[in-house]
Amino acid sequence: MLSQAIIPPSNSTSNSHNMEAARGSQVIASPSKSPPSPPTHHQSQIIVSASGNIYPITMFPLSQTPHPDVQVKQMNGILKLETLFPAERLKRHNFEWNVKLDEWLPFYEFWKPSPGVPPTIDQIWEEHMEGIGSPRSFSILELTANWGGRWKRNIQKIKTESSKRKKVVDLVQALSIQPNWDSTKALGFLREKYPVPSSSSSQPFLKNISAFIAHLQTHKNALSDIVKSSDETS
Repeated sequence: MLSQAIIPPSNSTSNSHNMEAARGSQVIASPSKSPPSPPTHHQSQIIVSASGNIYPITMFPLSQTPHPDVQVKQMNGILKLETLFPAERLKRHNFEWNVKLDEWLPFYEFWKPSPGVPPTIDQIWEEHMEGIGSPRSFSILELTANWGGRWKRNIQKIKTESSKRKKVVDLVQALSIQPNWDSTKALGFLREKYPVPSSSSSQPFLKNISAFIAHLQTHKNALSDIVKSSDETS
């Protein structure tokens, strides 16, 4: 219920007139509506999801549009992600809001042990199947299952790297599907028979991982030849 107040006379010269008016009626004054307090520095740096998880604002930058329904969709989008991944895994990534599809799209760059150091065959497989690190980042399988190819954002560098690493993944898979084989046996076979890097003069494509991938890309029968050579160890 709104509070009521008598508006006092504004000055002494009109005191008599105002007092007379006050006897006949009361003037209702609406309570003042104070503007909302701006968020504190701490509050402006975090987002609390409907599940109670806390994320930095840089991870899920909410829209500044005056239309509240957009932020409602964004908060629902975070909740949807939390049904797919633990919060600690989500925190391995930053996202941007896809306006057309009303979804959070993760940023992702292919993993390297350190700048300028390429991954091993085992690490390429691990990133593809399970993700890297602890807690694990999204695997390439998870990125593709949930966002198709959109996570690549049509960036040529990422698309090229994806194509290269897929050659290694295809090789491991081709070895793994053989009778009585699995990925563990396939990776062990490659480490033993096709060690990368290697100084082998008879197999220069083992010099480094780039040469090995180039060999798979440019030689039509490279994959099938390696699979055939595994018959000796079956």
